[in-house]
Amino acid sequence: MKSNNMKKGLSGLLCLSLVCAMLLAFAGCGAKNEIAGNWKGEMDLTDAMTTMLGSSVGDESITEYVKISDVTLILNLSLDKDGKYTMSIDEEKAKSTMGNVVDSMKSGMREYIEKLISDQGMDLSVDDYFQMLAGTSYDEYVNSMMDVDTLMSQFEDMKTEGTYEAKDGKLVLKDKDGGETEFDFEIKDSKMTLDSDMDVGFDMFPLEMERQ
Repeated sequence: MKSNNMKKGLSGLLCLSLVCAMLLAFAGCGAKNEIAGNWKGEMDLTDAMTTMLGSSVGDESITEYVKISDVTLILNLSLDKDGKYTMSIDEEKAKSTMGNVVDSMKSGMREYIEKLISDQGMDLSVDDYFQMLAGTSYDEYVNSMMDVDTLMSQFEDMKTEGTYEAKDGKLVLKDKDGGETEFDFEIKDSKMTLDSDMDVGFDMFPLEMERQ
């Protein structure tokens, strides 16, 4: 009788241990299963681009002539259930955005340079001014400096892939070169918010992403 009771007890303990093991396994991969999928987030760089423009020429008044608006990029983040990730910038959106920036720069810069020529007391047109300085017209000079395809080449390396870990509200991306980036994340319904204190040169966080 004692033997049967012992067998039943051991059998019960075995079942309980198996259940506990399964629960622990699910608990360990739960965050990864929750976060796995394709995510898309939009980054507004309008203010950062405007500030950068004023700093690059050393004259904040340039922003009165060059009106930059709606500078947005789309970040795509793919997290699979096997712990691999891919992160990239949407090329079509980037090209459209850069095209808008170039158009704003071309028209606004002409007015700004007219002001500079006038402030220097020179009686020259913008084209004459550039012909004197660079041996070319304003449009030719600007087109060579602000080519959309050339600007887009800066986005060629803006794609990373590697492995990731998601646990206790932390998402850690480990790229193939050994680099590691950590985010705080929170998921609610179909949206995920990424947060970080790292300095990326503009106000990026918190970044809201939507499951695709």
